[in-house]
Amino acid sequence: MMSLNRLYSLSPFLFLIVLGMDSLWMQQFISWGQSVSVAMTAGFLWLTLQRLPRERQLIVLCFIVIAIVGECLFSLVFRVYEYRLSNIPVYVPLGHPILLVIAWVLADLSFFQKYGAKIAPWLARANWLIIAAVALLLGDTLSLAFGALGLFVFRKRRYSLVYGLMAWIVLALEIAGTQLGCWRWAAESAGGWLHATNPPFGAFLGYVAADVASIKLARRISARWFPSLQILAP
Repeated sequence: MMSLNRLYSLSPFLFLIVLGMDSLWMQQFISWGQSVSVAMTAGFLWLTLQRLPRERQLIVLCFIVIAIVGECLFSLVFRVYEYRLSNIPVYVPLGHPILLVIAWVLADLSFFQKYGAKIAPWLARANWLIIAAVALLLGDTLSLAFGALGLFVFRKRRYSLVYGLMAWIVLALEIAGTQLGCWRWAAESAGGWLHATNPPFGAFLGYVAADVASIKLARRISARWFPSLQILAP
């Protein structure tokens, strides 16, 4: 069986194809591109689950549940962002935990095992610097709101390397997805109190919050039904 590291060396190509098939450009040629994106993401997630220990399998499954709830609230109810077909593409909640696993895989590499403790705080500081810059120059106050949440989470988690890496992965994905027209963030939200670029550069902090919620949910489930599992925060 292919190792998790080797499987995840293919993840950049996965997201390139998934977003490309669901893009506005591809819509000119085919109407079933999003179905291909869903099938590829589901298949990749299934292969991932086969290679993860049971503790991380539970976190991934909890992440999918949290992602579905979050997508329904922020996309369908609050209209903070909208997808190309005004739906919630199934590949989106299935893809959320894949981003977390990418961060796990990277954090387990020998380089980050050796230097991760020194690098992680600088990753977080670089993110806050970007958020401050886009807020000042582009009026992206939604990212400031995300940044306040992120400051709390990163400090509470002692500048987790996994979260620091995940932030940059999500930022790259958000830029790619919006540029390809797979989704678009609203210019205003919270009744006009918050303004955003497309995408807001602090959007990654929503993923971090979802991961924290997923770990808490996984701990509750394991304590009740799987007491042998040890759910650890990254």
